[in-house]
Amino acid sequence: MLTNTRPVALPDLLRRMDAAALTALLTQRPDATAAPEPRTFAELAQRLSTNHSVLLALHRLPTPALQLAEVLQALGDGCSRASVEQLLGLDGQSDRLDGPLDALRRLALVWPEGAALRIVPALGHLTATPLALGPRAAELLAALSVEQLTRIGGEYGLRGQRRKADWVAALVEVLSDGATVRRVLASAPPQVAESVELLAWESPTVYGPVEAALHRFGGYGLRPDSELSWLVPRGFLLPAGWGVGQMPREVALAVRGQDYHPELRLDAPELTTKAPAGEPSPAAAAALLDGTQRLLAALSTAPAQTLAAGGIGVRELRRMAKELSVTEGEIRLLVELAAAAGLARTHDGALLPTRAADRWLDATAGTRLAALLTAWTELGPVPSHRVNGEGKQLPALDLGGSSAAGPPLRANLLAVLAEQPAGVAISHLDPLIDLVAWRHPLRYPDADTLGPHLVATWTEAGRLGLLADGALTGLGRAVAAGATEVELADLAEPLLPRPVEQATFLPDLTAVVSGPPSTALAELLDAVADQESRDVASTWRLSPSSVRRALDGGQTAELLLARLTEVADRPLPQPVTYLITDAARRHGQLRVVDVACCVCTDD
Repeated sequence: MLTNTRPVALPDLLRRMDAAALTALLTQRPDATAAPEPRTFAELAQRLSTNHSVLLALHRLPTPALQLAEVLQALGDGCSRASVEQLLGLDGQSDRLDGPLDALRRLALVWPEGAALRIVPALGHLTATPLALGPRAAELLAALSVEQLTRIGGEYGLRGQRRKADWVAALVEVLSDGATVRRVLASAPPQVAESVELLAWESPTVYGPVEAALHRFGGYGLRPDSELSWLVPRGFLLPAGWGVGQMPREVALAVRGQDYHPELRLDAPELTTKAPAGEPSPAAAAALLDGTQRLLAALSTAPAQTLAAGGIGVRELRRMAKELSVTEGEIRLLVELAAAAGLARTHDGALLPTRAADRWLDATAGTRLAALLTAWTELGPVPSHRVNGEGKQLPALDLGGSSAAGPPLRANLLAVLAEQPAGVAISHLDPLIDLVAWRHPLRYPDADTLGPHLVATWTEAGRLGLLADGALTGLGRAVAAGATEVELADLAEPLLPRPVEQATFLPDLTAVVSGPPSTALAELLDAVADQESRDVASTWRLSPSSVRRALDGGQTAELLLARLTEVADRPLPQPVTYLITDAARRHGQLRVVDVACCVCTDD
């Protein structure tokens, strides 16, 4: 029961907060101060009390705080902390309730008032059946007539109440007495007792002629031995609308017994960790830049075709992956990043580079990487795991998504990783999945569903250079901290190797670039040779067909030799010169041969 005649309302609570507490509250619930800004504490309290605002706040709660919120909803506004501890089975362990209770208090969802706990009204509507319990007895009894209340009271020997409110109060007291409820239940027929257990533990609602069981003439068509004829007159089931009956909350708790305690998962799942193998390498970030650069080059010569319904289908993605020598997951990430960063867009059924791609290619490595990292944090889906409800992969750039996808998942994952001290890395992902789901139960109600999305996000973070051997890199910690694109560019620039402007041409017709090639060098080598490997050093191989491809593109032997000489770190080997001049000599020629016979058919 409340200790004051005048309850402390939320506006009063806000007025009593000091500046630090109020600032912390509004930082965690920014929706309450959206324009137009509230001008009074009453307006602020009204915003904090809306269903939408409360739901946003609940999404910030970890599992134990959310479970406690449901318990408080079941016990109702004004319940005592002692009653909460008793229901949860925390007698003698009161301090274990402090953490989840403080989490609710910091968000102004719950606040103490003497011995009572007040809850924001919208929290009382968190779920229709908190803890799988029905409405309170007082709520159901208030809808009955005095005659119906008298009949129920007669089953418990109640008499003499003059007013309806007196009958309701007396019956609430009886139905809240666990010993009385269990004693009456012990006399129920076996079939009825079984139904009571189902109502108490699984679902408190029944559909049927519940009102008829309280009719003045007995059953009004009900058999005397029917379950409703036993349940309703004893208050174990009460009318909750036409043809609907519900078990009162107090009755269900009494049936469940004193040993019933709702689950409260206070302990967070423990991560499995290890020591990182060594200092993180910028190779992943450099490979991302190289892959994006080659994707844009490929799109400029052979645009990716889109589906009629939108997006790039699996067949086209596999073609592109084969052309660029990457996996399907990598090509999905590259395509989505390029589109999100404004480097490519769909037009007339094809994915094409944009003018912004030219500016991106001319920018420094740090600036280019920062643009891709920012695009990744803002992407709606998980690019490498775009699936429908049946788990089937969706086209890249498709408008579809999934509930666990998007920026919140990346932020939640990076936040957990950023909490790990230096020298500590994650060794197994299953505990990490469980921890993220434990911290955000409303967003990820099922860890099994979250798993594939988190694993894909983990893999993408590694490909972007944010994660190495299970630990965040310096770039990863900056992204987790919310660094701006400019800050990321400044941080990334000294980490990335400088683009290499020259190549080593060997007599075996290969060209080797030790480091990431510059945009101009990569475009030249891609035009005249076929790339064979990409690593710390990348290799291209010249062949008659690759040189002929360059000649078909408008190059001449003299121009090719001049351009290759310009980027070579030593004189061109004689086999390279011979290959180009010989291919140019044969290029454009026709051969005429005698034909002994010619077979024609109309088929």
